[in-house]
Formats: sequence, C-alpha cells, structure tokens
Amino acid sequence: MYRILSVKPMVFIGILSYSLYLWHQPVLAFIRAQSLKEPTALMLLIGLLVSFALAYISYRFFERPLRFGFSNSKHSRRLFLALFVWAALLSTGSIAYIYATDTVKNEILAPNKGLSAKCDMPDNWSSDCVYGDVKEDVNIVWGDSYAMHLVDGLLANSPNIQLLQMTKSSCAPTIGLANVRNTERSNDFQSCLDHNESVLGYIESNKERIRNVILASPFLYLANPDFVVQLHGVDQQGSWAAMEQGILETLSRLSALNISVTLVAPPPRSEFNVGRCLEKAGRFKIEFSECAFDLPSEYRELSTLLSEIALKQNQEASVSSTVSFVDLTETVCSNSGYCLAFEDDIILYRDNGHFTILGSRYLGRKYNWDRTILKYEQ
Repeated sequence: MYRILSVKPMVFIGILSYSLYLWHQPVLAFIRAQSLKEPTALMLLIGLLVSFALAYISYRFFERPLRFGFSNSKHSRRLFLALFVWAALLSTGSIAYIYATDTVKNEILAPNKGLSAKCDMPDNWSSDCVYGDVKEDVNIVWGDSYAMHLVDGLLANSPNIQLLQMTKSSCAPTIGLANVRNTERSNDFQSCLDHNESVLGYIESNKERIRNVILASPFLYLANPDFVVQLHGVDQQGSWAAMEQGILETLSRLSALNISVTLVAPPPRSEFNVGRCLEKAGRFKIEFSECAFDLPSEYRELSTLLSEIALKQNQEASVSSTVSFVDLTETVCSNSGYCLAFEDDIILYRDNGHFTILGSRYLGRKYNWDRTILKYEQ
C-alpha cells in the first residue's frame, strides 16, 4: 500500500486533495444545474477534469503561497486577484441570468394540493376541503397526493359538482395496510391507518348521499420490497400481493355499501424531475419535448393489475355496486410508451409524477374527467 501511495501521481493527487475537495462540489453542482436530466458519465468526467484544473490553479497560486509565502513574484498575486474577480463575476452573472431568463415561474410548479393545502392530512375535516353544497350526490376523492392533483381536473368541466377531498400525503386508500418506512416519518403509518378508517367511517355514516368514491394513488410504494408495510397489524416486506390485498379490502368494504367506485391508475413517474427539466429547458431556450420520457415498465404492470382488481371485485360483489377503472397513463403516454411532459403550451408535470394545477385542469377538460372518473352527467 505504501508503494502505491508513494508513486508520483498519487502524491500529486494528495497534494491537491484539499483544493480538489473544495472545487469538485460546486463544479458538479453547476453541471447538474445546467443539465435537463441527470448528467451523463461524459459530463461528470469533464467536471472531474475541470475540478482538477481548478484545484491545481488554486493550489499553485493561492494555497501554496499562503503556506510558504508569495516569494518575490507579483504575477502570482495578480493572477490570484484576477481569478477571484473572475469567479465573483461569473457567480453573479450566472445568478442574474437564471432569474432573468426563468420562463417557468415557481407558481406554475407549486405543489398541487387540490382544494386547499389544509386537505393534506387534516386532523378535522376543514371547510376548505368541501366543494359545493354536499347535501346529496356527493363525490369523495380519497387517497394521497396523487388524489390531490386530480381535483382541479375533476372540476374543470363541471363546476357544479359536489365534492369532498379526503386526502393524506403518502397514504394510499388501503384499509388495514400502510407503509412503515415510506419516508423518514417512520412512525406515520399509524396516522395513515387511522386516516383511512376515518374516511371509511364517514362514508358508512353518509352512504345514502354519496354517489361516487374516487380512489387514487401510485400504490407502488406498498409493493417496494425495500420498504416494510403493516397489513392488519403484521409487519412484512412490501409486495405486489400485499398491495393487492389492501386495495381489495377497500373495494370490498365500499361494495358492501352499494357505492359506486372509480379506481384510478396514476400517471407514470419519471426517473428525473420533469418539472425542473421543463424549467431549465425554458431558461436555456431548449425544446420542452426534450423533457419527455419513456414509460417505466412497472407502470404498465400496475395498470394491468389495477384493471384486473376492478374486474375481480365486480365479479365477486354480491350487490349491484360497480368499480370503474381509469388509467391516467393513457392521458400522457402514447401506445409506444413515449410520455409527454408538455402539451398545447401547458406544463403537465410539476415534479417526477404529479400534475401541475394547470396541467390537471387541461387534462381534465381534454379527457372529460367529470364523466370518465366522476361519472357525472350534466
């Protein structure tokens, strides 16, 4: 090991290590900021080489002179001062350019909470989560953030709909099933279980005036084997079987109440932040189509499974309730699996998988979500 570390290239890297440590992070951060998607291996390699070059310059003309003295050369001081001024001007100019050319405003990419931010995990049902009179023919939107982002689209064509939003982030509408380790909030699973029981209790108490329940979630975090889920009080590894059992439990309980249900498959989630990609594309005058992405295979499998679950529940139901299935993948992805992030001057995605407020309204109008999801006839 000593012989390896004592060779000249390794010694040289050791000498530059401190300067390299200081430079590599801002250089790589700059590359990521300028990349529409994840930086390529070539871009990261170039960044590493640039970091080495800057590390050598700062070591040669700053770190070494400070440690051992500037000798009698005025050129070193002048070069250091020039580099400092150049770096300051570059940083200031870059920040000013970003703000001056930001064509995708932050409010467009704001979180889409539906009727109100108060509808995210309400302890008590807020009046802000009620739309319309809700005395009869009430529609309930039940699920997580992927249920929240549907609300604007559901109301886009039919503003006279009666709607209750009963949603909680990272909490799929699955009775008796919740994530134990979906996020850092490892103890939040119990509040999810309690939330879902509360929603079901409300539906059971008001079944005579409820016309339709919309269940929406990506659901896939319940099938992730890297997570632990709790199913009826028993911890187990996340799986497709557990996810299916939780969904069927909810559908079965609703079917027993003779209530119409719409099970919604989510829009596909990209591996990169589509909203930020669109923001950068607008800033750098790049076509928004560059932020389109391929449909992940797991979303094809999820749509197929949810469709089969709806069919299975309809076949087994002993009452006349119906479970409809709507696949949102079809609203943004072609048959070839090419998924759009931008259409008709509307930014559809605000992040990896959620619709923007404007995107939800646009898709709701275009695909008549009031009829296809809410089953509403004017």
